[in-house]
Amino acid sequence: MPNRMLHERGLLRHTLHLEELTHQIAADWSTYRHRRWPASANPHFLVSQKTAVDGDHPAVNIGLLRGVLPPG
Repeated sequence: MPNRMLHERGLLRHTLHLEELTHQIAADWSTYRHRRWPASANPHFLVSQKTAVDGDHPAVNIGLLRGVLPPG
């Protein structure tokens, strides 16, 4: 079985085991994020246009995601 894990860093460290579809979406986002903002110093996996280039903007949070993603 391939190594499909996402390591969350912060005060506490967590390892998330991902199923294949989620892993592929995360890998695609990571590639896109690096291509779009190659010099971003923001260490967070989820960034917006503003937080990628300026860490003083509020972080991406569940409220923002609810407004962008479809329900469910």
